[in-house]
Amino acid sequence: MSDLDPPKLAAATASITNEDGRAILILTGELDLSTVNDLQETAGALIKQAPERLIVDLTDVTFMDSSGIALLLHLAKRVPRTELRDPSPLVRRVLEITGLTETLPISP
Repeated sequence: MSDLDPPKLAAATASITNEDGRAILILTGELDLSTVNDLQETAGALIKQAPERLIVDLTDVTFMDSSGIALLLHLAKRVPRTELRDPSPLVRRVLEITGLTETLPISP
């Protein structure tokens, strides 16, 4: 790679599954300004299903900036019983620092 090649952006993915009647949104990669728009279609499809409860699995999220937080808050606004599962220590710290653990509770 030369100095003129643009840097490769980290891919982010989103998929939907169900577990014991609960909607699960599995997010992976870096949730930031350059990737979060790619996840909007999946998030929109999930919201159209109108689940009563949503678990957002963050196990494989490696980084999250304010764009990722905005996506999570948008989901929580549309599905009031939204909780987060298995954020990395870095992502957990971002949620704690921003004071969002009440709005976006972290499940054990």
